[in-house]
Amino acid sequence: MNKPTASKCSFFSIAAWYCLIAPFTTYAIAWLAYLLEGDTRYHPFGDPALDVSFWACVSAVPLGVVSLFGIPRHGVKVIVWKALIGIGTGFIFGCFGFLGIYSRIARQ
Repeated sequence: MNKPTASKCSFFSIAAWYCLIAPFTTYAIAWLAYLLEGDTRYHPFGDPALDVSFWACVSAVPLGVVSLFGIPRHGVKVIVWKALIGIGTGFIFGCFGFLGIYSRIARQ
């Protein structure tokens, strides 16, 4: 009998990829938006790119933890490296985003 193979597009695999890609892409976009707009202290909505990137990082951390439950189905090599890098960068970039948002609130 052949062993059933797991689908590459399961929820756990997609969650691991999101956890890996979301912090890097959203902060790259926020950094580019900051370079193009310059100082956003007096923008009526603050820096929307920073807000979006913060929430993307906040959502990446729990999705990375959830993706670890897919290890029995997909294996360690498929899930763990994406999830651990994504959880670490999501947490670090999320802290930077929180500090940026907090400093914007403190200036008001």
